[in-house]
Amino acid sequence: ALFCHLQEPLKPIDQFWLGASLRISPEEQIQFLKKLFANEFNFSPKNINILKEILVWKKLNKQTIYAKTGSCDQGNGLKGAWLVGFVESSTNKNTYFAYYTEHKDFQTASEKRNKQSLNYLKKYKLIPKKNKNTFESKALNQPTAAKPPTIPAPANKEKTTRFSQEEMRKRPLYK
Repeated sequence: ALFCHLQEPLKPIDQFWLGASLRISPEEQIQFLKKLFANEFNFSPKNINILKEILVWKKLNKQTIYAKTGSCDQGNGLKGAWLVGFVESSTNKNTYFAYYTEHKDFQTASEKRNKQSLNYLKKYKLIPKKNKNTFESKALNQPTAAKPPTIPAPANKEKTTRFSQEEMRKRPLYK
């Protein structure tokens, strides 16, 4: 099922997803994205394409990075920040990834997440190391005049690498 039944009362509208019963691992987020963009939930292709356009994080010459950011207060003095998404090449091959980091403040955690995510995508040769100026950032929820991308065919070949939850705290996860 796409949604689950909550076993506890809802928190305020801006915090309800932060509770223990709603935690989702990086691997679960990646699996959800794979199913979503293979349209295993039978959503309207138009709506999938709109969502995909909203998730554009960076555009390069031959790849597009689709991602969702997030952050949280770990309660131990550290702030967590993550990025979960996929890199789509010009051949519509998707490589899914998740990156998580922590720092004493949200600003630094977010900056570190963005910089290190790009560094790891370069390190694993998912995006080019050269041409730093080829990135085109897009503000979230800002409409563009570009034609919405199409849903990748379900037969896409996907690169898979698995890391344990402990390893995830040390480095990014690519699937």
